[in-house]
Amino acid sequence: MTHESFWSWLSPIFKDFDPSQKRDESGKWSETGAGRSSVTNKPYNEGKPYYRYGSPESPMSEWGHAMFLDNPSHLEGASRSGLANYEFAPEPGDPRVTSFEDVEGDIRSKLEDWEKNGVPEKYTGTSLETALDENSVDSLVSTFNPSDIVDSAQAYDNADFNQFLYDEILEPRGYGAIVTQDGSIVYDESMIKKVG
Repeated sequence: MTHESFWSWLSPIFKDFDPSQKRDESGKWSETGAGRSSVTNKPYNEGKPYYRYGSPESPMSEWGHAMFLDNPSHLEGASRSGLANYEFAPEPGDPRVTSFEDVEGDIRSKLEDWEKNGVPEKYTGTSLETALDENSVDSLVSTFNPSDIVDSAQAYDNADFNQFLYDEILEPRGYGAIVTQDGSIVYDESMIKKVG
């Protein structure tokens, strides 16, 4: 898939995305649900672990991350044959974990700077550079907080976006995981527990 066709496919997905939309207790979108942020020191996912199935050898992708869902019911019907069950259960105040809300401004500032001054050499010719040329900074920032990580993990389904987030935002601040509105993405395998 070319960079251009990737963005024409992805653009309709996040065009009307509203990262501030809340969820109710069951995880469905509503006007009254509760968000989460390490700034508030409240438990991520209301103290419940995040879930994923993956290779029995390692939960990590070839890009060095593992995506987790906030609700195990989202895994119902998924083919589990030959897969292992993994959990990520961050503790409140864990300095290795951040939320999208906590780094959203950092992501935006970095992309605005690159939009104005050009991307660093290691990002020249990447899908991130193409996306920055063809989309608003706000629309790109929103892809780091997908509304439904099962249907589309948006930025986390792209190697260049993952490299940007980890190398430019998370790792310099000592973060090994980021919590989104309906899941989490973990870059530090030691934070993941194999449970079955």
